[in-house]
Amino acid sequence: MATTSWASAGRELKKDVGDEEFALGKAAGKKSLWSSLGGTIGSLGMMAALGPLGIAANPLLAGLAVGGGSLAGSKLGGGLLTSKKNKEILSGQAEGLKFLGDERKEISDEIEDTSLASALTAGTTAGMSAWSAAGNPDPNQFSLNPKENILDKMSSGFKTTP
Repeated sequence: MATTSWASAGRELKKDVGDEEFALGKAAGKKSLWSSLGGTIGSLGMMAALGPLGIAANPLLAGLAVGGGSLAGSKLGGGLLTSKKNKEILSGQAEGLKFLGDERKEISDEIEDTSLASALTAGTTAGMSAWSAAGNPDPNQFSLNPKENILDKMSSGFKTTP
């Protein structure tokens, strides 16, 4: 019967943990990449749609639309384009995983937080850009009231404050 020394058991444990760290880092990098690309495509898609829809003239709606597009794209990119294997590694459901349970949760939360922060940044930037493009208009002329037609306001021109 062969006995294993403490030193060889320590080396084996270190190798197993290292292998899991590598797999976790690779899986997190892939999910982060797809999430980031999805968010970029979502925000660009919404910016392209804003002009024809007339939403670009309202800074609040522009910010909400672009931020929402970024968040939706990020969720879709991270959810649909991340491989099944990487999803299992990140969730801890892959076969043979024994370590790093807390780190998996932290990494997944960090990817979600980054997606949300990027969406808020994109929305704020789009809203501020729309505000600036409107020539610093009177804030009272922008409303979320569905009875007001933004296209009528656009055709009549915006009143700017002196």
